[in-house]
Amino acid sequence: MILLGHGGVKGPHMNTISAFKQALAQGAHGFEVDVRDTADARLVALHDPHFEAQGRTYRVSDLTLPQLRRIHPRGEELATLDEALAQLPRALVDVDAKTPRAARLAAALVEEEGYTWRTLLSADTREILVAARKASRNLRLGYSVTSLRGLAALPLAALTGLYSVHAPLDGIRVLGLRTYRLLLRAVRSRGVKVAVWSWKANEEEALPLVDGLYDILIADSPARAAALLRGRLAPVPAFP
Repeated sequence: MILLGHGGVKGPHMNTISAFKQALAQGAHGFEVDVRDTADARLVALHDPHFEAQGRTYRVSDLTLPQLRRIHPRGEELATLDEALAQLPRALVDVDAKTPRAARLAAALVEEEGYTWRTLLSADTREILVAARKASRNLRLGYSVTSLRGLAALPLAALTGLYSVHAPLDGIRVLGLRTYRLLLRAVRSRGVKVAVWSWKANEEEALPLVDGLYDILIADSPARAAALLRGRLAPVPAFP
């Protein structure tokens, strides 16, 4: 079993170097990081396309990295993907690319730096995954199901050659436990790995319900997850 921290550790400092380091200290093999592209083609660790500052709304893609670090509320705490990969050289990383351009840039970076062995790139649209595949033939790709529409598009996403499907634990409530378990079994029967993550679901309550049906856990609290999975985590960082 592989354990990744969701944005490092869920909270006000998600998607920062300090959160990634905290996840590793809590027993995770690595971390998931949301990535967006800037106007100067840098990859910044941010989830949302917009942010509020100084009484205005800004679009991340309209600003350069120096501008972002000057204007964004997190300032110099903002991390870039290359910084995270360089500062945590043994960590496994799930790059959640938010745009096709971010996927292309991330895939190219990972390929050029020789990081494909420890990197998984995930996205919730086929368009983004195709962009990543064009930039790297070796990179693992994961399809993230974020809606019922996304679930319906899963067969199309599979055309890109998937390593993993990322299923939110919240799907248990939406689909029902039996259907959700059948979905995970169907994915794994095709040789595709299953990664589970939570939007609002209680991980400690949901995980026992799908025991044995997932390979990667992207946890809000790596410490609690590591305790729950004690004795079942992979001894060394390596994607299954």
